[in-house]
Amino acid sequence: MSGIKPKNSVQKKSTIVESRLKVVKNQLVYYREITETIREPFIILTRDLHVVTANLAFYRMFKVRKKTQKVDTYTNWAKISGIFWSCANS
Repeated sequence: MSGIKPKNSVQKKSTIVESRLKVVKNQLVYYREITETIREPFIILTRDLHVVTANLAFYRMFKVRKKTQKVDTYTNWAKISGIFWSCANS
């Protein structure tokens, strides 16, 4: 909200959420830029094995398309792509 002070608590909360969202988006861009500079295949997963991001080296080595990783868990994605890695259960 460009310089306008919020008038009520809902607007204040909205402003806080927008501010935090901007910070998170900036961090994500920063982490993706770092990921892309790594020459070796690199992938970031959530605890539930959902793919957060992977670098270009990963996609090239395992011949995986980027669109696939956004819609599935790593486990299903790996089966489709023929990637088999042993993952320890947490």
